[in-house]
Amino acid sequence: YFKEGLKASLKAVGGDPEKVKFVLGSELYHNADEYWATVIEISKNLSLKRVMRAITIMGRKEGESVDFAKLIYPPMQVADIFYQGINLAHAGLDQRKAHVIAREIGDKLKIKPLLDKNGNPIKPVVIHHHLLLGLQKPPIWPIPDEDLQSLWASMKMSKSIPNSAIFITDEPELIKEKLNKAFCPEREIYYNPILDWTKNIIFREKNSILEIKRPQKYGGDKIYENYLDLANDFEQGKLHPLDLKKAVAEKIIEILKPVREHFQNSKLREMQEKMEELIITR
Repeated sequence: YFKEGLKASLKAVGGDPEKVKFVLGSELYHNADEYWATVIEISKNLSLKRVMRAITIMGRKEGESVDFAKLIYPPMQVADIFYQGINLAHAGLDQRKAHVIAREIGDKLKIKPLLDKNGNPIKPVVIHHHLLLGLQKPPIWPIPDEDLQSLWASMKMSKSIPNSAIFITDEPELIKEKLNKAFCPEREIYYNPILDWTKNIIFREKNSILEIKRPQKYGGDKIYENYLDLANDFEQGKLHPLDLKKAVAEKIIEILKPVREHFQNSKLREMQEKMEELIITR
C-alpha cells in the first residue's frame, strides 16, 4: 500500500515512479546476517546515553520512559544506510539525530562501510527536508519563542490524529472540511499551518500561483505569484484566514488529483480500505 502511495505521490509532484527503486523492510532484514552484524557493530560504537538522545526520532522526549525495543531503532536506521551503500541519505528533519550518528561512526565500521574510490571509509552525506505542520492547534498558544523549535517538531502531521493531516487519498469534500477546521490565526505568519503548507507545498516551484476568490466587498479576487507577497498581505490583515483556507483547499485538491486517479484501480482501492481499517485513531 505505501509503495503505491509513494508512486502516486511522485506522480502528483511531476516525478517518475519508474525511476525509483523501492526496498521493503522484509527484503532488507530477512536472512541478512551482514545487516544484523552491522546493527551490532554500530551499537558497539554507541553509548546508552547517546542512543537515548537519538530516540526523539520516534517522537519520544529525552528522559521519557521507553521500552528496550525503541533503543534498537536508531542503530537499525543507521544500518539501513551502510548496508545498502547509500552515499546520500535524504529524510525529514525528524530523522536528523539518526543521521548524525551515521556521520559520527561512518569511518569506524569494518563490516559494511561506505568507501571512496581509493577504498577509504567515508561518511554519508545527509540532506533533510522541512516537516509540514499538522493542522491542529498547538497545546500552548501563544507559543513562547524559546519553545517554538521543539514544539514545531512535535506538531507534525499524524495518521493517528486524522484532522491534523490531509491523507493523499482524501476526497475533495473531506480536504475542504479539514482545512476549514485548521488552525490559522489571523495575521500570524510565524506559526501557522496553512501558511506553512502554502509556502512548502503550493509555492515549492517558481511558476506556482494561488488564486484567492472572494466577493468584491472583501477585496475581490486576487492571484498571488509568490509566497512573500501572500504572507505580507496576511500579516497586514489584507487576506482573511477563511479565504486563504478555501484557496489552499482547492489547490491541494488539484495537486492530489493524480493520486485519487491512481487509487481508482479496484485492487488498490481494496488495499486502501484494508489499510484504513488498521489505522488507530485518537
